Amino acid sequence: MRLRAAREASGKTQKQVAKEAGIAEQQYQQYEYSKRVPSAITATRIAKALGTTVEALYGDDKGCERDEGKITRTARDYDRRQDCESEP
Repeated sequence: MRLRAAREASGKTQKQVAKEAGIAEQQYQQYEYSKRVPSAITATRIAKALGTTVEALYGDDKGCERDEGKITRTARDYDRRQDCESEP
């Protein structure tokens, strides 16, 4: 997750992002510190508050997601499969 980096780049505080996303500040902090994982709806609201996309916050530049060195993809990233598989 790149929540903290995106938030800092936006110049917003945790409180501001939480308010714009319609969630409690404490809830946002748990997402930023990887204590909890937001629902798809909440992740979308957070991304909007930060002026970015969910993919930018949770995937890599090519739309690939990594889990302990293994590459996984969403159906949306299926077209980019070769790009993901060629990564180390």
